[in-house]
Amino acid sequence: MERRLQEMLDLVGIGYLVKRWEGDADETNYEDHLGWDHTVRWEDVLSMGEQQRMGVARMFWHSPKIAILDECTSAVSVDVEESLYRRAVEQGITLVTLSQMMTLPEFHPKEILIGENVREGWAGRDVDTTQKNAMMSGASSGKREDALAALDS
Repeated sequence: MERRLQEMLDLVGIGYLVKRWEGDADETNYEDHLGWDHTVRWEDVLSMGEQQRMGVARMFWHSPKIAILDECTSAVSVDVEESLYRRAVEQGITLVTLSQMMTLPEFHPKEILIGENVREGWAGRDVDTTQKNAMMSGASSGKREDALAALDS
């Protein structure tokens, strides 16, 4: 089981975490709980990006048919986000992403905008999945309006 767990951590780029608490690397000196047995609170020892990657590793472990991802990659770089999404799609996981801004349109064929100024309060649209993420090229300011304009072009 540890081998498979390590594979999941490696898959999301945090395979180094187990070694972080082996032997002398443990600053808290939990001598009885090293490596895989080390117990700590995530928010005390992991960066936000590491916490998000851990959550995605858990998704890969369970290998669901559908995964609802709520701001699960906001603290990782776009290239890491793309890698995580690509691996999920390769494993046959259908992704439903909740996000304040559209990123990686190639993984999101449909978009639902909630809070739109229409009677229903929401609007749906098809996404041009052939378009690369405008944020990756630096062409976007990162604002929602710019992301929406990029989708319409």
